[in-house]
Amino acid sequence: MEDILDLDRYPLDREGSPESQRLVEESTAALNANGMFNLEGFLRPGIAERAVAEIRPV
Repeated sequence: MEDILDLDRYPLDREGSPESQRLVEESTAALNANGMFNLEGFLRPGIAERAVAEIRPV
C-alpha cells in the first residue's frame, strides 16, 4: 500500500496517532465548511495513470 498511497503525509496506517487524529480533524473541518475535502497527493505520482493504462481496452 505504501507504493500506492503517501502514508507519510496521510497516516491511515497509524490510527490513533497524533498525526492521524490531525488528519481526521482537518478533513472533518473542511467537510463541514465546504461539503468536501481534498487529499492532495494522496496517490503517489503516476499511480492514477498506471491504473488507467491497465484497464484501458487493448
